[in-house]
Amino acid sequence: MRWGIILGVVAVALLVLSPVIVANVGTTTLEGASPVSTAATVLVSIIPSVLLPFSAALVGAALVMRHAEALASAASDALRRESGH
Repeated sequence: MRWGIILGVVAVALLVLSPVIVANVGTTTLEGASPVSTAATVLVSIIPSVLLPFSAALVGAALVMRHAEALASAASDALRRESGH
């Protein structure tokens, strides 16, 4: 769950800071732009849209695993009590 939260925070921070990053490093026009500024613009545009769903999937999977673990633990406790051990 920790990595899901970290990736989500990074994605949101990148979304918030993307206008500043593009203004200082990236480019708004692709004609005559340097490859580095074009790559920076593309990465700043793509990374948040990839990280946010991946972050949500990681957090969701962690919650499902915690719930499944709690159910399994409760079931094993009930079986132990039922058998008298």
